[in-house]
Amino acid sequence: MTAGQDQTAGTRPSRRPTRSRVRHGQASCADYGCLRAGCRQAALRARRRRDSDRAQGLAARVDPTPAALRAAVLVRRGMSAQDIADASKIAVTSVRRLLRPPGRRPVRIARSTAEAVLGVPLPRRDQPPGPGRGQLVLQVRLGEAVVARAAHVAPVDRLGDQALCTSGH
Repeated sequence: MTAGQDQTAGTRPSRRPTRSRVRHGQASCADYGCLRAGCRQAALRARRRRDSDRAQGLAARVDPTPAALRAAVLVRRGMSAQDIADASKIAVTSVRRLLRPPGRRPVRIARSTAEAVLGVPLPRRDQPPGPGRGQLVLQVRLGEAVVARAAHVAPVDRLGDQALCTSGH
């Protein structure tokens, strides 16, 4: 058996895809046919919340612009898409889609996704990015600074062939 295809005696076969990242205790696990009490309770809670939101007139899908602007600010403050995804507990693919230019961004996104991104606190300007992929942003900026400084010190066209020799002799 593969991951996600947990079958015990007396249960029906799982409809969950082989590469699914859904875990027990999530609402969508019960949607795939899981009969565990925790999964069924999670699905019941999610259904009640959807019904309550619908009764209050709240849409399930919303405009992505506020969340996209927040994600762009977080990136400018040194966070990567992975950092934002980890902080908001959503998929990094969803964050990357929000970071696309407006014409390539999704027209509507799930309200829960928008709320999760909007809920990520802004890092302080003087605070370096935390451990993880946010360090890549800092390294790229440092690399750009080194290249810019090198261009002011000695332009490549004046260095001649001795600086660019790559032969092994």
